[in-house]
Amino acid sequence: MHFSAIAMPGYRQLAAGQSVSFRADAAVQDGFSFRAVKVWTGDVEPADPPRSQRFSEGAYHSHVVLTFDEPERAREFDDK
Repeated sequence: MHFSAIAMPGYRQLAAGQSVSFRADAAVQDGFSFRAVKVWTGDVEPADPPRSQRFSEGAYHSHVVLTFDEPERAREFDDK
């Protein structure tokens, strides 16, 4: 499971051998048939945060812009 699936505030960390509960979805990823989408340590599944709070202001965000050469320009470099 990915640490982002751990349902707890602050630094998300589990100890080896710690008892957990989890919710999983069917997915074909890295040779596994399922992936954990939510993991928690208590007896009761914590409520999901409101949609507007799922990504806090301190969360990492990225943005990517891809630009491509003109086809004529790309051919010019392919010939060299």
